[in-house]
Amino acid sequence: MKLNEQDALPLYKQLVQAVSEGIRKGQYPEGSRLPSEQELSELYGVSRITVRAALKELAADGLVVRRQGKGTYVGRVKLRRDLAMATSFSDACREQGRVPGAKMLYAGYENATEADIRDMQLEEGARVVCLRRLRYADGVPISVEEDRFPERYNFLLDEDLTDRSLLETLETKYGIKFYVTHRTIELVYASHSTARLLNCSVKTPLMYIVSTGCEIATDLPGPRSLQYILGENFKLYI
Repeated sequence: MKLNEQDALPLYKQLVQAVSEGIRKGQYPEGSRLPSEQELSELYGVSRITVRAALKELAADGLVVRRQGKGTYVGRVKLRRDLAMATSFSDACREQGRVPGAKMLYAGYENATEADIRDMQLEEGARVVCLRRLRYADGVPISVEEDRFPERYNFLLDEDLTDRSLLETLETKYGIKFYVTHRTIELVYASHSTARLLNCSVKTPLMYIVSTGCEIATDLPGPRSLQYILGENFKLYI
């Protein structure tokens, strides 16, 4: 488990990678205490100065928490999701060794809102197909998602999307893929209904993400997606 001194990557960066990989693979479980600085120094064959530099970076990334006089503990591992890509929640979970899940809350038609009409280029009085689901990672509720589609997507109302990826279903079964055209992020506070679903307190800060997309093959407007995400469980990057 010794690090490579001949590698162009600094030793402390190699140690950051090694510990991060250990956390991802469950070698260092969430909430567990990491080996001491001396133990890490001996385990990886580096100086304690190198260990301290690595732990400082890991703490800055939120992967570990350093407690004065008690040691260093593995923090809550957040799901990471690239906002620049139209990747699915399920993909984000699986890439990080998590088990994705989904519970259908509502599937049916709704009258198009002004935002729906604008973003999906619909006519006044149009209806949309609305799919509302609760998303899980390892059985823990992470987000409430509402996907709103033009009415031509009514075939989705016949799909059982429990514990299935919506984007993967559209791609593998119907050959439909999307690219993101617009995305906004803002801070909101959990309502009574959302708090109940996410097992959090009313007015807990949530990330509210609204995305619009187009079909890659046709450039026709695709879904408008609304997500309420518990920020303590998620890390977004671009």
